[in-house]
Amino acid sequence: MPTLTSCIFENSNFTGGANCFSQPYGTGGWAWVTWTFGNRRASLARVRRDDEIEVALVPIMDTPANRNLIDGFLSGDADRITGIRAGMVPYSAVPYSSSHPTRHPPGRVLVDISFRVRIDLPWYCFVGDTRATIHYYVHVFLDGSGRVRANVDGWSWNRTESAGVCGGGVADELNDNVPDGMAPLQRALDTQLGLLSGFRFSDLYFLPGDGRTSGRDDVSEVRNEAALILIP
Repeated sequence: MPTLTSCIFENSNFTGGANCFSQPYGTGGWAWVTWTFGNRRASLARVRRDDEIEVALVPIMDTPANRNLIDGFLSGDADRITGIRAGMVPYSAVPYSSSHPTRHPPGRVLVDISFRVRIDLPWYCFVGDTRATIHYYVHVFLDGSGRVRANVDGWSWNRTESAGVCGGGVADELNDNVPDGMAPLQRALDTQLGLLSGFRFSDLYFLPGDGRTSGRDDVSEVRNEAALILIP
């Protein structure tokens, strides 16, 4: 039986927290979802086919192999301090979208792969260390033959803690080193997607959370947790 999934989002651009609820939806029947919207600003609903394949992104990205990959290209002063998060973000909410407005439609969903790092600082910075979140944005799509493909589209970082008088130097280091992770990440994605080379799909889309087909799925931040849904 098909499934009706309804999701409400914290922000009008489908970012922030989200709540999804799924239940069976029979042909010619009724399905209903009752929400108290509170601070939610946007909603999506979809009737899902029985044969769709749900792929939760965090379990396939936050693996020992991928952690080792990331640790390998981080600079000597930076250490990863979290696991790997993998969620969804519209292109309009990606930091570099304003500089490249025609690269993607504003509503195209990219995968946001992120992790936190601690950066050790010299004594003269007057703070022991600072922390940053590094993001890589991935465009997942189907090629002309229906195979799943992925391109590492870009990167960004954000820092919420002071780096003292060394703030400019830390920014320079991140701007120099974060792009170096794009090529290794692309190679890893190509290898992993090679396992699906024998399969063909007609379409794909994303949902917050793990893509479950029944019950409620509450997500504190859709950039950190989402599912890829593949339609045969």
